[in-house]
Amino acid sequence: MTLLIAILVFTDVLTKWFVIVDKYNREHNLECSFVNTFRGLFFRAWQDGYLESRKFREEIGKKSKAYGTAVVIAIAVYLFPDFKINGILADEALSFIIYLTVVVAECFSIVENLKEMGVKEASFVRDGLLAVLRKFGVNPSQDSVERKDDNK
Repeated sequence: MTLLIAILVFTDVLTKWFVIVDKYNREHNLECSFVNTFRGLFFRAWQDGYLESRKFREEIGKKSKAYGTAVVIAIAVYLFPDFKINGILADEALSFIIYLTVVVAECFSIVENLKEMGVKEASFVRDGLLAVLRKFGVNPSQDSVERKDDNK
């Protein structure tokens, strides 16, 4: 699960970079092409208001602390003595839920980045994630999901 979380965080950061480079290209009337995206990603967009190393370090630091804490808690919960509730190993189930929370949060973040880039199918992925969550009894209000989309 830790490897999956690392892969999702990397994907989230990468998609966010592409969102920012796309914004840079649009604001500077540059065609959305492979060459302009490459130039923006590695050269042009590294300036105030776009890709900023200081801001990136701060944001990745916050995310690393939060997810690192969640992973340590999940591992600690997993190491608790085994106890069953209704035939389910409660410590393992709780540990899995903690991991799953981080995975779902990253998936929503990636979907938001894809929506910002104009990928219409991203809504389909978000709706699928919401359907799976509802199947397990988690029912996030549509207001909170839309509000989160607007904040990003």
